[in-house]
Amino acid sequence: MKDEPRFTDELHDSTVSELLSHLQHMRKAVPVNYQLKADLKKKLLEQMKAQQAQGHGALQAVPTQKKTRKSIGWLAGGVIALGLGSLLALWNGDGITIEDQQTLTFDHQPKVQQVAISNSGERVATITSDSRLQTYLIEESRQETPIRLPKTDGTYDAISWANNSNRLALLDNSDDQARLWIIDATTSEHDQKIGGGSMLLHQEAGAVINSVSWEPNDQRIAYSKTVGDQDEIWLIRLNAFENQKVAEGSYPAWSPDGKQLAYMQDDQIFVLTLATGKKQGIGTGDSPSWVDQEHLSYINSNGELVSVNPNQTPLDQEVIDGSAIAGKMPVGANWASHSDLMLLAVKGETGTEFKIAKRD
Repeated sequence: MKDEPRFTDELHDSTVSELLSHLQHMRKAVPVNYQLKADLKKKLLEQMKAQQAQGHGALQAVPTQKKTRKSIGWLAGGVIALGLGSLLALWNGDGITIEDQQTLTFDHQPKVQQVAISNSGERVATITSDSRLQTYLIEESRQETPIRLPKTDGTYDAISWANNSNRLALLDNSDDQARLWIIDATTSEHDQKIGGGSMLLHQEAGAVINSVSWEPNDQRIAYSKTVGDQDEIWLIRLNAFENQKVAEGSYPAWSPDGKQLAYMQDDQIFVLTLATGKKQGIGTGDSPSWVDQEHLSYINSNGELVSVNPNQTPLDQEVIDGSAIAGKMPVGANWASHSDLMLLAVKGETGTEFKIAKRD
């Protein structure tokens, strides 16, 4: 008699055990690759669905199999599903926490929109009380030489770093004009003499520009403006000066893959898919910022910093916790897209406190 063929389920079962062991080891490693984690989680879900479908199909396709073999098949399939479920549970149980790294000290009290962290997580920039661009090296806790900004009759109200260069976008509003500037934050002596290298990208009368976000490849900028009592979000291409309205709302935040925009409208958070124009409601809150492609954070109506996967149904809101936020009410949160750091603004006893926090 020929030996019974070995079930491939045994191989899958062994593989799952190895994956579980490897995952536990990976969870102790620092830093964590969160995008890899999200990709693996997606593949695990697909494998679980495929395994369930395969197990159900096998029972219908071979009803004349011996009872013993059928039982073994079901048992092996159950072990595999249990293993994959345990692996997925380990991923899902790994909520986002943020630990306090340092508190930033300024010689003035900037507004939340006047402080920004670079997407590399290496620098912070702010606008000083005398309208200069001040940058700080985070790791060294050191100020760099201030950069003179173009003279204006308005105030610089908001700031945002480009993703792949030392450029920043600055918003300048006066009584009758709104301007969007691009500033080179290179700090050589030559650049100091010419004001850091500046370009007026957009100017508009009768409007107030209040927030800005760079496309991941830095080819376009999303900005929001208020005209009368109407908030609108527009896209502008840097090399062509083309403007396009995409939504009604404010405070846009571009997703890491460049395909979606998160934004606010009437105290609600939405995510817009640019290719289709599809708009999805996320929840009540403000300060949307992408942690990674699978997580969008915002401050909800209870004053909690939370994260949600906007591409998953149903939406599962998780509170972000940790030493950086314990006992404090967040008023702003901006993640560095190429790092595990974030700029966190919280209410302090004497005003707004700015902290650098790290994703644990």
